[in-house]
Amino acid sequence: MPHLTELFLAMKMQYARSFVTLFEETLDQHIESIRTAKLSRLQRTFWMNEARRTFRYAFFLRYYALFESHLLIICERIKEKNNLPLALNDIRGESFLWTFDKFMTRVALLPSPSSSKHWKEILAYSQIRNLLIHADGTIKDIKSHTHLKSLVETSHDIHIDKHNRICFRKRFAIRVLSNMSNFLLLRTFK
Repeated sequence: MPHLTELFLAMKMQYARSFVTLFEETLDQHIESIRTAKLSRLQRTFWMNEARRTFRYAFFLRYYALFESHLLIICERIKEKNNLPLALNDIRGESFLWTFDKFMTRVALLPSPSSSKHWKEILAYSQIRNLLIHADGTIKDIKSHTHLKSLVETSHDIHIDKHNRICFRKRFAIRVLSNMSNFLLLRTFK
């Protein structure tokens, strides 16, 4: 049975699905105003794509940040409950998720998060987050981002445009929220 905080966060993420609808309705209104504005076709295309990226990137970053911060809370709870000698912050690694995995397997002696069917996609979210923050969503070489490459190849909810920018489609936020909440609900962190 998941801990109460995981249940609460999963519920919060499920409720956030209604925000996706609100966001997308607002985005549609904004895009319609751009479509009818006295702009060149090139300008309209640019601003419509910019609006989509801005709204959808912001939503993704908000809920991914919430998810990562909750993983930190889980580790703190496990450390205190089991009187462990190391905290998550004592472990150095190539990414937050890698560090989380090492804490769970090497310090807490719990199963690896990679045993969850949701983990591989969550690793792709980490790569997306880094590209949004450090490169404004532009990817130079997708081959070096294996988890993201796999997600792009298997999902209709995300793609890379002709300018090598990550583009989310309407359903991507729902997919992310569902995947992260299912990860929390289907794992027991003791």
